[in-house]
Amino acid sequence: MAVLDQLAESQTQVVSAPMTTTMVNRPALPLPMFNGEIAAWGSWKAALATYHDEVTLLEEQKYQYLRGCFKGKATDVVSYLPYGTNQYRKVIEVLRDRFGDEDKLKKYYLAELKAIANTRMSKTSVLPQGQKLYDGLTNTVAALASLGVNTKTHEAYLTPDLLASLPKALVSRSRDRWDDAEPTFAKILQALKREIRFREEDEALSMSCSGKPMPESAATTSNNGITNQ
Repeated sequence: MAVLDQLAESQTQVVSAPMTTTMVNRPALPLPMFNGEIAAWGSWKAALATYHDEVTLLEEQKYQYLRGCFKGKATDVVSYLPYGTNQYRKVIEVLRDRFGDEDKLKKYYLAELKAIANTRMSKTSVLPQGQKLYDGLTNTVAALASLGVNTKTHEAYLTPDLLASLPKALVSRSRDRWDDAEPTFAKILQALKREIRFREEDEALSMSCSGKPMPESAATTSNNGITNQ
């Protein structure tokens, strides 16, 4: 009878087994989206280098996360690759072959440099357009330099186009600093940078005086002699 009582008691007891959960690590610095545009390859490749060195992830996990970071042309390129082992290194190889071709990158950035240098600035929005022009030129030159391209030759034939893109009043003021010497690409960039700085100071001054920004077409300078065109 005692044995039967013990058996019945054991059947009514609920045994709670410890639950185990497998945690899937995520990268500390998630990758940005890559759309397959050649202009985005350089910065995305730099982010990929950090992701590639992530030691908390298995290559199978890296591959899954990587597939979720593509859109547009990039998705089309890797769409045929199956999920499975040994695919992470394969997808990187495919991406580098398609988007990391240095000759294509050089041609793209040289064409971009020419297009930017031919941008014509209006007389009434010098500050925003000047900032965009300056950033575009310096960033494109830096991208070419990273590819081993000496931009001096290209800068020489782009100088007339860049000079023509600037407001005439800015060019006239800058010639005083150039001492009648032929302006170079670097000198024009320096003049543009100086103009941007002056106009930023004027904008900050107008905001501090009135509490709101003054339209650039009406802004004048009180300490550097620069006025709008």
